Amino acid sequence: MELCVASFRQWMKTNMLKLNDGKTEILIIHPKPPHQHVLPVGEIIGNMHLTPNTHARNLGMTFDSNMSLERHVTNMFRTANYHLHSTGCIRRYLEHGHTKQLVHAMVISCIDCCNSLLNGLSVAVV
Repeated sequence: MELCVASFRQWMKTNMLKLNDGKTEILIIHPKPPHQHVLPVGEIIGNMHLTPNTHARNLGMTFDSNMSLERHVTNMFRTANYHLHSTGCIRRYLEHGHTKQLVHAMVISCIDCCNSLLNGLSVAVV
């Protein structure tokens, strides 16, 4: 693990990027059936203390350890409902066309983000 992080840090340095030690996360992906999968305890690599997470966020997508994407779908619908509720609070001040446009802009942008990765998910997740 330490060698992997060191090579990644070197690659970032070569490309004039900096690894943010405070935000770096580690996600161990494993199949669903073995529920007794043992996650290693926190590991200190360089000056970072890495503890495996059950989920990690990358470019707006929330991945979990068994790649079911349940957490991402839940967050996506939570955000869409928040925008619908917020629009409902100011609805009386907007014309019908503007309200429709606002709902389309806010809700569809939540649903459309990274939706190609959701292709093939079971109906139970969605």
